[in-house]
Amino acid sequence: MNTVEYLQGYQRALSEWRRLCEEADRLRALGARVTSTFDGIPAGQSGRSKVEAAVEGVSEVLAKADAAKLNVAARRAEVEAAIALLPDERHRTVLRMRYLNGYSWHRVADECGYGERHALRLHREAIAQVEIRLNEDARR
Repeated sequence: MNTVEYLQGYQRALSEWRRLCEEADRLRALGARVTSTFDGIPAGQSGRSKVEAAVEGVSEVLAKADAAKLNVAARRAEVEAAIALLPDERHRTVLRMRYLNGYSWHRVADECGYGERHALRLHREAIAQVEIRLNEDARR
């Protein structure tokens, strides 16, 4: 895995956690509709009622969301630690905005008061330094 993919791991984990939370919300809403229209209809072939099935679905998704939340926290800590290795605050700022905040290049440049090309140059320099430091840590 290259350094950019490694740093993007936090945003990917965050997206997965958000997706699971949205799925849980959708299932809760579905369960609420099922509950409000529940009229004592006998359980289906599995022997479970619609309400039981909805509750089970929400529980499963919430368990996955909890695991994903732990992954998000771990990934964020890893990315923060990698960024903290950089001696230049400009490099750290560009990487934080891009990989922790998820900003576009345009926004990174704007927030820092740089042109996009300058932000990209700082990014390229920072990535090279992170690679060196991560490789040094891996050899130890």
